[in-house]
Amino acid sequence: MIDKSATTKGFNLTRLASLSVYPCTLLIMYFSWPIISQLKMAHLQPIASTVATFAGILFGFAMGSITLLTSSSHALVENTKKTGYLKTLTSKLHSTMGWLLAVCVVFLITMFIPDSLTLNIGEGDSQQTYLYACLFAQFGVGILIIAFKEFYVTWREFKKFSNNL
Repeated sequence: MIDKSATTKGFNLTRLASLSVYPCTLLIMYFSWPIISQLKMAHLQPIASTVATFAGILFGFAMGSITLLTSSSHALVENTKKTGYLKTLTSKLHSTMGWLLAVCVVFLITMFIPDSLTLNIGEGDSQQTYLYACLFAQFGVGILIIAFKEFYVTWREFKKFSNNL
């Protein structure tokens, strides 16, 4: 039996859905900009704090999963070490942790950018002023969406694996 997802002739819907997250992220960022750009620092700081905390908690779950995998002496874990699947799964968990850590860093930076730092776009009557913190928050929203996607996919794969323990 041929695995169609491993050939170029088959249509891999899962891979397409995984790649569609990136243009969807850009669309969400585009449509959320009018809302985010109007936020003041008094509103932005608690939001950034909450998002950074939540991403840090998810980071801890991913780190705990790696600890569970590497410290277990279960036969299934030993067999996955031999086949190389454990390395793939831990690599995905490390990637997820990297995205979540990026979310934490971006939103922590957002919390400490002074509201006096502004970006002026345009000239004359059409000049618009934006807070740099809003730009960082917008960038953080994009990273957050990608991090959630990575966390969901990796956690689903880890759950499948751990159900066999």
